[in-house]
Amino acid sequence: MDRRASLTPTAGGVSGGAGGAGSGPSTSLAASQNLPAVLNNPGKGKQKDFFTRSWGDSFTEHRPLVSPSHLPDVQAEHFERYRRKVHKYASIHERHSPALPPSTPVILPPSSSAKDVDRVFLDPNFDLSRPDTFAAIFKFKPGISLTEQVQSDSAKLQEQLSHQLDSVEVDIAHQVAQKSHHFFQVMTYHDALMTQLKSLVKLIRNLRANLSSVDEKALQPSFQICQFKRRLSNAQSVLDKLSLMSFLHQTQPTIQVLLTTSEFSGALDLITTSCEIMAVDLKGVMSFRHLTSQLTEIKTIIGKILLEDFQTFISSEIGRETIHIKATALDHTQNSWTEFDTDQLRGVIYGLLRQNSYTFLEALEEASVIAIKSTMKEVVLNCIGDSLPNVKETTLTNLVGEHAQKASSEEWIDLFDVLIGSLIVLQQRIGVIHKVIMESINSANLSTDPSSCNNFNNNNNNNNNNSVVVPEEQLHRLRNTSQEVLINICDQMNERCAKLLTQRSKGASISHITTQELTNIGLLVSIMASESIKQSKRPCTGLQLCLQGQSVMFIQNFHDEQRLKVSQILEKETWKKSTSDPSPVLARLGAIPSMSNLFTTASTPPPPNEPTKTNGEGSHASHASHASSSCFHIRGQDFHVVECVSTFLKILAEYCNLCSMLPSVTVELGLKTADLVKFFNSRVCQLVLGAGAINVSGLKTITIRNLALASRSVDMIRYFIPSILSHFQTCYNEHRPQDGISSLNLSPGSTKAEIRQLEILKRQFDQASKHLDNHTLELFTKIVNVVDSIIQHHLCNWKPTSGVPSASFKALCKQLHKLYESVEDVWMRPEIRRLFEEVHKRLLSAVKVEIRTRGLGNVEHQYAQHLTSELTFYGQCMLRLDVLEETELTRETFERLWKTL
Repeated sequence: MDRRASLTPTAGGVSGGAGGAGSGPSTSLAASQNLPAVLNNPGKGKQKDFFTRSWGDSFTEHRPLVSPSHLPDVQAEHFERYRRKVHKYASIHERHSPALPPSTPVILPPSSSAKDVDRVFLDPNFDLSRPDTFAAIFKFKPGISLTEQVQSDSAKLQEQLSHQLDSVEVDIAHQVAQKSHHFFQVMTYHDALMTQLKSLVKLIRNLRANLSSVDEKALQPSFQICQFKRRLSNAQSVLDKLSLMSFLHQTQPTIQVLLTTSEFSGALDLITTSCEIMAVDLKGVMSFRHLTSQLTEIKTIIGKILLEDFQTFISSEIGRETIHIKATALDHTQNSWTEFDTDQLRGVIYGLLRQNSYTFLEALEEASVIAIKSTMKEVVLNCIGDSLPNVKETTLTNLVGEHAQKASSEEWIDLFDVLIGSLIVLQQRIGVIHKVIMESINSANLSTDPSSCNNFNNNNNNNNNNSVVVPEEQLHRLRNTSQEVLINICDQMNERCAKLLTQRSKGASISHITTQELTNIGLLVSIMASESIKQSKRPCTGLQLCLQGQSVMFIQNFHDEQRLKVSQILEKETWKKSTSDPSPVLARLGAIPSMSNLFTTASTPPPPNEPTKTNGEGSHASHASHASSSCFHIRGQDFHVVECVSTFLKILAEYCNLCSMLPSVTVELGLKTADLVKFFNSRVCQLVLGAGAINVSGLKTITIRNLALASRSVDMIRYFIPSILSHFQTCYNEHRPQDGISSLNLSPGSTKAEIRQLEILKRQFDQASKHLDNHTLELFTKIVNVVDSIIQHHLCNWKPTSGVPSASFKALCKQLHKLYESVEDVWMRPEIRRLFEEVHKRLLSAVKVEIRTRGLGNVEHQYAQHLTSELTFYGQCMLRLDVLEETELTRETFERLWKTL
């Protein structure tokens, strides 16, 4: 019998063959395996040479190792860069390392029996066909016949080879004798192993018997318990399915009952739950195959009913009786016009959210726009309908346009007061409704609706059916849309009011606009803007921009009128010193806060770029006229000006007052003010320096006194410019809008555009001030040039005479005295001294020219001495006028002229 069959363990013990396992029932214990398969590779089957195989490197088969999948495939190329790098440093290392002695290979001593065997026979690559190998064995001598050598050495060579073969065989026999005991030792181990295997087979047989007993008494009953548990679970599942089918059979009657009591949310909740059960728990039940489509159709009908109810409710609540009330008389604590049934609205919104119908916000916007139109029309007809014919045949815009052409400021203000008040009441109604809608949307996915009770709550233990479940993305979109709807409604109110307000700026209607009207309308607009911000949390600028545009148009008309007025008063000006009382003008200017500190009697430092003005030394008696009532006293300085300056200052005061009343157009008004100053300066320059006053004012010529008065008048206007600019800046800062309209401000919160506009305003005033300065300098230069021409004329006509002074110098001094009389009651003392100092320099320069021309370079010349006496006479005249320093008018000073030639 084969050894494998005798050692095969089975469930009943050791069988006599491999087929013994099939005699009993097939169980998990019926596995068997033969001993060689256990000791050797089971996949190879029987191997006959297992016990006869030689031990060595070929005892086991060599199989290629499979590359691991979790490691990368590393090739020799990956180390190429490293090898090049190391090779560079290795060559350096070898050059600097000490040389080592060459290593000698270790040669094992040959055995005593095989020491006579030539080494060539032990070479693994031994090949007799190779010439070198053949020559090493058969050592033939050159020069001797090959045949003779073979015959003579063959016996000796054969004997030598036989001896070497015997030595090898002796070594092999010796080696076999040394290893024979290992074979017998292996056989002894094999017998012991067989004894242990028999004991193991016996133990396995006992173990299998015990396992069979455990299987029958413990495992099988446990398996039956699990089967019964699963059968009970299946039966319970079938019962639940039947219960759900019973409840679904009652769905449609329950929905009808809920719709009868207007519990739309409960009906929608029931439909949604039923559809979910049909799609998940009762999928594939043929008896309910049409129920889903029926419920979907009912759900669509409910959605339409809910949307219609929402539209009806919104229209009825927003379109209630219009409240005719003035905006200035509104009581924000009164909320009787905003009360309504919020529970009904919440129920409808919850139903729409469950229906996934999100278009109800568009219905709110449409209903609000319709209510805005009807409210505006009703208010306009109630206010002005009786005063205009054919009211029903015209549009609301044309109706207001006709009223704007006839209405006074009080009537126009009353119309807009009631209109804005009624719209604010309507806006509050819409705001309350929008607040309820926002609360309902924000409470989605959190709140529950008590009207959505149904039978599934008690039987399916699903409490989530009562809540409104809206996707977060859709919920966020609804919040944004709801806010945009309210913003659009507020924009509609502002834009429609702006459209009506624009009618006041068209055609002849603009002539009826007054400053008080713009101020009151601005108050109403601010009330409307505040309410819009309160409702929509964002500024609505349509009405404010319209009012600002109307104010700009009013300012433009006002500015054109003032330019014409300034041109007319300048053309009528006689350019003589004003004799009117300046108190009314000073009173109007003093009412402006930024100018209240200008009109004091104490002498204060002049403003920047203003030359220092003092009373000087030795005040002339004629300066007593400065205290007259016809001059302007500004910070201790007296200004004698022409008549038109008072009127122009009144106009500038009107601009400042207009800025205080209309702070929203501060920049535009400031630019117009700067433009008016430039226009005034330009016209004065044309009339005085350009001699235009000869044609329009009836003057025969432009005298030095006219030039002096014009210079002093322009100088005083320039003195007011910093205060006017300060007033515009202060007025704006105190009334800085908080509603988002871009304005100019120097506060940290100002935008770059606002700061840039304010810089433009300041630059325009600086330009106006510079133009006035240049004009004043040109007038001063003009006076000096006129006097210079007189000086040159008299010096050219001078002839030495026996007496001093000559006629030419008498006439020259007389002209200078007239010059002094022309400016002494107009200019301050420092200006007069500065004028005569310049005239003195011109005179000395002209004298030098005459000296060179007439050849009087020698101071000892008779004519030179005569000319020195004439100059001394001139100095005495200047000393009497007290306009020059005494040291500059001595005879020695004049004699030094010849040294500077």
